[in-house]
Amino acid sequence: MGVLRIVRLAFVLLLWLSPLAMAQLPSARLRSIFPPAGQTGGSIEVMVSGQDLDDATAIHFSHPGISSRSVADGIPTEHKFIITIAPDVPRGVYEARVIGRYGISNPRAFLVGREQEAQPPKENISADKAAALAVNLAVSSRCIAGAADYYTVELKRDQHVLVECSARQIDSRMNPVLLLYAPDGRELDRSRRGGLLDITAPEAGRYTLKVHDLLFGGGPERFYRLAVTTAPHLDCIFPPVGQGGSKARYTLYGRNLPGGSRSEYPGPDGKPLEQLDAEIQLPVDPANGSIEYRLRGDSGESNPVSLALARDPVVVEQGSNGKPSAARKVAVPCEVAGRFYPRDDQRWIAFDAKKGESYWIEIFADRLAPPAAPYLLLQRVTSDDQGSERAEDVREVNGVEVPAGASPLPDLAGATRDVIFRFDAKESGAYRLLVRDLFNSGQEDGTRVYRLSIRRASPDFRLVAAPLVLDPKSENSTSGILLRRGGAAPIRVAIARVDGFEGEVQIDAEGLPWGVGGTTTIAAGQDRAVLMLAAHDDAASWAGPIHIVGRARIGARELAREALCQAVMWPGTDDEPAWSRSTGDLAVGVSDELAPLTIDIGDDRIVAAREGDVVGLRARLIRHAQIKSPVKIKLAGLPQLDKAAETTIEPSADEGTVELNLAQHNLSPGVYSFYLQAGAHVMYEPGVKKGNNGGGGREIQETLYSPSIVLRVLPATHK
Repeated sequence: MGVLRIVRLAFVLLLWLSPLAMAQLPSARLRSIFPPAGQTGGSIEVMVSGQDLDDATAIHFSHPGISSRSVADGIPTEHKFIITIAPDVPRGVYEARVIGRYGISNPRAFLVGREQEAQPPKENISADKAAALAVNLAVSSRCIAGAADYYTVELKRDQHVLVECSARQIDSRMNPVLLLYAPDGRELDRSRRGGLLDITAPEAGRYTLKVHDLLFGGGPERFYRLAVTTAPHLDCIFPPVGQGGSKARYTLYGRNLPGGSRSEYPGPDGKPLEQLDAEIQLPVDPANGSIEYRLRGDSGESNPVSLALARDPVVVEQGSNGKPSAARKVAVPCEVAGRFYPRDDQRWIAFDAKKGESYWIEIFADRLAPPAAPYLLLQRVTSDDQGSERAEDVREVNGVEVPAGASPLPDLAGATRDVIFRFDAKESGAYRLLVRDLFNSGQEDGTRVYRLSIRRASPDFRLVAAPLVLDPKSENSTSGILLRRGGAAPIRVAIARVDGFEGEVQIDAEGLPWGVGGTTTIAAGQDRAVLMLAAHDDAASWAGPIHIVGRARIGARELAREALCQAVMWPGTDDEPAWSRSTGDLAVGVSDELAPLTIDIGDDRIVAAREGDVVGLRARLIRHAQIKSPVKIKLAGLPQLDKAAETTIEPSADEGTVELNLAQHNLSPGVYSFYLQAGAHVMYEPGVKKGNNGGGGREIQETLYSPSIVLRVLPATHK
């Protein structure tokens, strides 16, 4: 399994977005770090830009070996830092967040490489002004709308180098196009589908590189890092999965592999890949169900590739099993690793099952890179009186359709074409599975692999956590999580229930400072909940990463699972969809400012009622700012409450009662967690730490929240 299964249900998070699109109180928002990369063992000066980055003091990185110090420059919207990278920091991409007066910002990617970083070119938008690059040198730049950047590099005859253009992986909106020209001006190679060129120089001389955005867009959001390197590059590892706790040999496929030999498989660009065997010891049960593997050589360290961990024995496809009569026989439960190669390839897997046995059959293909749309056909195989084979179709599933309502957010709401189903053997005997790529997509590509799991049910769950998104087209969706004293901030949590698990899950925020708490419950059979972080009136200033952990009892097992975190990287526009991705952690800032309004629910944090009852929840308003307009309060946090009516509290009143009709909202027996959501026009004045600010500052429209309310609904006949 592993966290990749989460994308099947994570699209719930987007469907669950609040329809309100209101201005927010100031909260640190990081738009870019430039240059977006540094060299292992070195230092680099960067500029960060964004909004509400006042008094920025540091950049927090997801690796402890990367540190920063501020360089005062007096520019209110841009800040300079010196970033220092320890020599033992592996090559890869890490999260960076700016810490300032308004908390800790949203994350942005920062790349650590082995190449020396050159100064960004000032003007190289024509071939005659091309910037000079050298082998094992990298440079960062920004696209100019309607233009292309030019670089030159001196190569020797038969010299083999890779040109890597990092963009999407460092949170850039750029879609890079690379073109390579020989010394005599003829085009040698190009890449429109990714930022990699695999070059063997046909002659000695000066080669020219042309780089531009696919649609010739430009601006600070379209930046890139370009490197000419001899470091090893991994395209894939096969098999892509191993049994937890095992030590086995794997084949690495890529370019510039030290000691590697030419393989029979081409890469996504059609160039032949090298291969190299490696023995790898796998941990028994890593938290996320996979590890990152890097190859190290004299010329540097490779990019990381993911190697998944399986619970059951792994069977690697060997030989030809492209016909039903040649089906590969396996013992179940197991996990089969194979590849969709060559094009139009199909694979048959055979196994025996006894009457009454149950298995979950799941394929990982669309969730791997490069993706494929899998097709599965399960058949029962019998023989007639003459001994002739007969095949009866039991189940046919394919990835032609993604779940209804899937959003353009690829990770936060990422639908997948991968399929899973439960197989209950009604008769003992022989069964077989056909596995193929439904669309036979792409060209001949030996890196297009899959994992097929045939396992016995082992109920489990995985979690996805993301900050509240008011509007995916708003810049507000990319800000950090900031708690003010007396305030609350919601985090949405979705659950992927594995192998039929339907139980209740307790959700807690761990690693919070004193004065801040957060807990909630995902009710049995529910697929989401809101975790409300609430700060006491005397909470101290703080910023740092936290962990969202879910716990459940499944039979005799006590399970704890940490949530995979998600964040919106760029809001959507009329021309581009919103874009989000997984993040290495979730960070929270606590401000010593007072929230403009605190919603005090008193003893109503834990409520018990019978099915069908009407519950009155008292909401007392504690005003730390002047609020001249009525405050609109509604129930929120559960899909059943989406159409709940609003309660109005006039400016002259300090409290009101919000009615919860269990019958109207179809709340059956169980445990639920929700909150009160208030919309108000408040006067905000920065720096208010106690008392009422007397109406100073500016008027803003803001959404505020109560702490979580836990409701236990009892059966109507309960005594």
